[in-house]
Amino acid sequence: MAPPSGPLTLTLAGGSAIVSRGVGSGPLAGRATGSVSVSFAEAMAVPPEFSLVGPSVVCSAADSRATYRALTLEGLGRALTYTWNVTLEADTTLTQRTTLEVWQGINEVMERDATYGTGAVSVYTINTSPLIADDFNYQVFAKAQTWAGGSRSLFRAFRVVSSGLSVAVVGPDRIAAGGLYTYRATAVLCGGEQRGFKYAWRLPGMPASALEGLDSATLRLDTAQLVWQSEFVLTCVVTSMDTGDVGTGSLRLRPVGGGVRARLPAERRSVSAGQPVFLDGSRSADLDRRPGSLAFTWSCQLADGGGGCFVGKPGALRRLEQHLGQEAVSQPTLRVPADLLGADTWYRFTLRVEKNSDVDEASTEVFVGRQRRPRLWINRNQDFFSPYEPIYIPAQVSTDWRVTVRWETEYELPAAALDSASFQPTDVAGGTRRRPFDLVLPPLEQPGDRCMSLSLCVSVSLYLCL
Repeated sequence: MAPPSGPLTLTLAGGSAIVSRGVGSGPLAGRATGSVSVSFAEAMAVPPEFSLVGPSVVCSAADSRATYRALTLEGLGRALTYTWNVTLEADTTLTQRTTLEVWQGINEVMERDATYGTGAVSVYTINTSPLIADDFNYQVFAKAQTWAGGSRSLFRAFRVVSSGLSVAVVGPDRIAAGGLYTYRATAVLCGGEQRGFKYAWRLPGMPASALEGLDSATLRLDTAQLVWQSEFVLTCVVTSMDTGDVGTGSLRLRPVGGGVRARLPAERRSVSAGQPVFLDGSRSADLDRRPGSLAFTWSCQLADGGGGCFVGKPGALRRLEQHLGQEAVSQPTLRVPADLLGADTWYRFTLRVEKNSDVDEASTEVFVGRQRRPRLWINRNQDFFSPYEPIYIPAQVSTDWRVTVRWETEYELPAAALDSASFQPTDVAGGTRRRPFDLVLPPLEQPGDRCMSLSLCVSVSLYLCL
């Protein structure tokens, strides 16, 4: 059951079936009744923590496949729901002809994809042979959603090649001190025989005695000797002994054990002007569970220029932190009153968490806006198309709010055309600028003087938990 949107009243009853616990002497009640009102806070829908791993280079040879894995990083009690997609990397510029071929390949990949889950892992396998091999990047998109409505999206960029080696490093990307971890390098020679590979692993900052299998496909890592830092890059260089091709795969490793962790629900969010800004850092924690309390400090900067956040009248401006007061910016949660921040501006709020000598920070960007409508661009270079040739109309979307975008038409199209990605509702995140959303249609093969009306539609995405 998902959490209700309002308060929930729980009633305790049941007579002698109640189990009572207490400390001290004297009789305990055998029967008890009562109620408590529970308000489900915004923190229940916090985005889940997960990582996305897979190859950064894939092959376009016939029947080539690439596998990506979404790994849950926290024990959430219930399995996450994953949504997968393949798209182009943001801000990719292509010619009209190339764009048509690229999106046709993406649509074909989506028709053949396969997804399966094993508890905390969701595996996504795609047939990469329809993709165009060129000097630009595609993206695998994974969206994880909890039962309470919290969601997070991650992208993994990859390039398609027609020759050479594709290497993927698979294994846990969160590591703890004193642990044993296993990593495997998978190499695929595009268009060649899959044999005769030479492996060489690298992990800067790690003594060779802590690495087992430096010259094999499988590496075992003992972190007991690791000199801890904020991030490590594990790399495997693979060489084909037959062709001399060289490929590289890497995986970023982040320590999770020890110290404090600052946590905020989302990296970006938007609020309407006239509404207060509420930020919740109460999920921050000391991973070592040492005695004592965490110390919190909130700060604010302009997201675009890095300057401080100033409020007040001209001639009497003060930093937001000073205006709110020391007590307000030293709590796990921060509330900025309505109408205090200027509209149509991105602000970056940073939470600093300290305990003993350990420090960690987390930031979230907040857009305060006047509910400006999303902007759409349709680059209509021609109005007449041959019924025997594909139709391509480039379009772009910019929005400060999470919206759903899709193409619509009252013209009777073949089912295959309506199943294309252009006519499927697609979520676009707040803060998106000039995101391509092109219309791609196969040849309609319906000759005659006919016209169709096409609309690029935007609606606000609203998520309700009941």
